[in-house]
Amino acid sequence: MLDHLRHLLAADPLLDQLELPGGLCNWFYRNSGKLIEWTVSARDRWEEAKDFAFVRRQTVRTLAYLDGLSFLEQDLPAGTSVPYIPNLASVGLTDVHGSNQTPPSYLTHIERHLNGLINAPGATPEIRKEAAQIIDAMSNVRQWLQKLHDDAKQLLSMTDAQIAQPPAFALLNDMVDQANFAYTGEVDPTTGAMRNGVIWIHAHVQSLASLDVVQYVQSSQSPEIVPSMQPFTSTQSWFSF
Repeated sequence: MLDHLRHLLAADPLLDQLELPGGLCNWFYRNSGKLIEWTVSARDRWEEAKDFAFVRRQTVRTLAYLDGLSFLEQDLPAGTSVPYIPNLASVGLTDVHGSNQTPPSYLTHIERHLNGLINAPGATPEIRKEAAQIIDAMSNVRQWLQKLHDDAKQLLSMTDAQIAQPPAFALLNDMVDQANFAYTGEVDPTTGAMRNGVIWIHAHVQSLASLDVVQYVQSSQSPEIVPSMQPFTSTQSWFSF
């Protein structure tokens, strides 16, 4: 059980190789927040200056964080200019080639360790319940990130003339919405229930490693000393050295 928690919260061998210190949830949280930065800046620059080159660069960055650098090129139209993207995007947030791709996405990798916690011999019922709830929230995030991924690909396939039109601005607004939903969650308009996002997931994965501390109360009853029924002999030793 501790190995799963270590990968989630402290250190993961794959991330160590990529010089990304910290656990899987740390980078899942940080990179998901970056999606809001990229999408909001692209939308605002479209509205303020019609700077379509900037819009494309920020959309490529968005797609890089979603896909991971290993899979980015296949989602880009031929001839797309790729801006500088740090190795923080080495691992994608969501899957491009299914759950068996290498390296696995943060979503898939985290879910594997959560399932490992559920099946771990030492896991308490509370830990199993909490991990199952986190996996449910991960499915929400997966849906939102997939919609954001599809929007980004659609925008990059447009010509400048098409990006200049109102439908492209509506697409940029939807990208902002999906990035925010994935990060902060969304109230279900039908049920009124909260569909949790990355912030909730990050906090609740950390809570899996917490221990309940209770005050020890000594019993008022003195311990009873039961005499041994075995006869004592001179060869019997009271201590082991």
